[in-house]
Amino acid sequence: MDILFWLNVVQLGSDAEIIKQNITLSSFNIVYNGHSLFHYFAENVEVMDLLNDKFMMAFNQGKLKDSERNAPLTLLHPNPDGKTALDIAMEEHRPRCLEVMIELLSCYPKYMLSKMMLPVVPHMIDNATGTVLNFYSSAIFKPSLMEIPMNIPWPDDTD
Repeated sequence: MDILFWLNVVQLGSDAEIIKQNITLSSFNIVYNGHSLFHYFAENVEVMDLLNDKFMMAFNQGKLKDSERNAPLTLLHPNPDGKTALDIAMEEHRPRCLEVMIELLSCYPKYMLSKMMLPVVPHMIDNATGTVLNFYSSAIFKPSLMEIPMNIPWPDDTD
């Protein structure tokens, strides 16, 4: 089934309407010959927006299956050339595609993703959009002790 899916993608091209009709959330997990949907469409703003909308709608409505929950993390998977989908979008000067991918990654605040994004970090900082700022605001690692509010006595002058 996965090979048929990829054959359709290659034959039908990157028309967003055709992609919309043929892609399910389970398609996000498919990696064929080292390429995910994100690698294949990293330069196509219309398709990237469509993939983002489809995932975010299911995410916000709580309708993601366990197998679909981490699907956007495949955009950090390097292809056979060692490039992630983020790298491809940056190299091809597709800032909106890069922004869409970062928006998808902001759904994972408890994951340490910055290490896997090092090549694109300077570009992200140069083009600090609201999406990039939201990603970094949510991507701050908090040790478990800092997640619980604690009252720490402050020494006063009488001690």
